[in-house]
Amino acid sequence: MEEDKLLLRIRDLMIKHTAGTITADEQLELDRWLEEPTHMAAFEKRTNAESILSAVEMLERGEQLQQAAFERLNINTSVFRSTIKIRWYAVAAVAISAAAIIFLFYHRQFDDKKLSPASSQVVLSPGGNRAYVVLNDGSHLDLEKAPNGNLVSQGGAQLIKSDQGRLDYKPAAGREGRTIFNTVVTPAGGQYHIMLSDGTGVWLNAASSIRFPTTFPGSSRQVRVTGEAYFEVAKDQTKPFMVDFGNSQIQVLGTRFNINFYEGSEPASTTLMQGAVKVSSPAGAILLRPGQQAEIGRTISVTTADTAQVMAWKAGYFEYKHADIRRVMADISRWYDLEVKYEGAIPEKQLSARVSRMKNADDLLELLKMSGVNLKVENRTITVLP
Repeated sequence: MEEDKLLLRIRDLMIKHTAGTITADEQLELDRWLEEPTHMAAFEKRTNAESILSAVEMLERGEQLQQAAFERLNINTSVFRSTIKIRWYAVAAVAISAAAIIFLFYHRQFDDKKLSPASSQVVLSPGGNRAYVVLNDGSHLDLEKAPNGNLVSQGGAQLIKSDQGRLDYKPAAGREGRTIFNTVVTPAGGQYHIMLSDGTGVWLNAASSIRFPTTFPGSSRQVRVTGEAYFEVAKDQTKPFMVDFGNSQIQVLGTRFNINFYEGSEPASTTLMQGAVKVSSPAGAILLRPGQQAEIGRTISVTTADTAQVMAWKAGYFEYKHADIRRVMADISRWYDLEVKYEGAIPEKQLSARVSRMKNADDLLELLKMSGVNLKVENRTITVLP
């Protein structure tokens, strides 16, 4: 079947992506496929669990078979059965470099009776579609509790909650009036999709916000963002679209890009998927090309982006390559609405993983423990130990 051939093709691209041998054209092909969450579900459903179990048995026979087992392990990622004990191997050292990184291919089904998180009895559920709107008068509208359909009028726009859970700002003919602003805020454990009045789509990650006019009557379209957001900007040659974050700004006409700006965290970054953007800050200004990422601090540095990794959150995944513990724990804290503390020296570990954001935090914490991270969980507080 054509669908099976496509999944085999995607499987091969994923192997190349993990090994770092993927070409720019292949990476773009993979990125486009992964943008649809149902595609990953289809891939997981059709991959063969028996092959990965066989690979594990081969690993246990001895070091001389390790290379062959690793090749099979990459070829057959799958859903692990709950009756099979998870085993971890520093497989990256065999195929990629002498510096071993544990790759976390974790797609198993859990038997609740065998769940052994760090010690919490609280179910640490994943985040979901949660947000609220700060209206022009300062009142709050809880989008999780609001019914579908027309919600309220703001300036020249009608706020509508779609059947898909998206918040739409629909311009009302002849009712433009004065410019007023709304702010959509996602709490820790929330995410949301907004359609602005010009047709621009915005996806907010957890603990993020966007402030914007309900309509764009002037000569430009200007919004302000905190946290992480992905934009698909509607084209309008007469009205450039500008995104302010911190003391920096992005200017575009029509494009797709991601912004990551959590105050007090790592430097702000902008990753361009399509089109062109101009990034400006007190450090200077630079024009990005598709596939590039600008990291903005005291200077602006530009690198080739791993766009699949950058966009994994929107596709419903955590994805890391050589990420330090602070980065991983910050994401866990925001998505699961947990407090993270550090006791003593912070472990100097780097982790690589691709894990569903729809799993309970217990599952992810179990993976971290198996990779050598020492954790203590009490209610909704995680303590990282030396």
